Amino acid sequence: MYAVALILYGLVRGVMGGLPDATIKIVLLDPVLILLFAFVAGSSLALLVNWYMRREIIVTDNAIIFKNRFRERTIPLSSIDRIQIGREKIIKVRGAYKLVKIRLNTRRRLLRIRTSSFNNEHALVECLTNLKNSLSNSSAIA
Repeated sequence: MYAVALILYGLVRGVMGGLPDATIKIVLLDPVLILLFAFVAGSSLALLVNWYMRREIIVTDNAIIFKNRFRERTIPLSSIDRIQIGREKIIKVRGAYKLVKIRLNTRRRLLRIRTSSFNNEHALVECLTNLKNSLSNSSAIA
């Protein structure tokens, strides 16, 4: 989206800047153009980093596996104390849920998962909700 705005602004600015001469000027030092270029470059860099890291979360019956290009971390369900799923947003800009927090027995700080950072966030939230319900059912039985 930013790239389209950058191209359109550059064309409009170039045509309007050279209108009396009937020429198209190349405008590179315009502050708005520089700002739009910074947004395009930052967004492109973030997209490349996410593609390169290949982050995945795999939810199985007995563990949650956090996987990226370089390492894999398995958290067994026995070490999960609680799963808290954030509320639904009023304005759904990035997705349905904000954050999933997992409290582990072996770790002092919460493990935070931003579901909008993953491809199929609705399926991820559904799997984590099912896991949360199964954890609460197993703790109620024990």
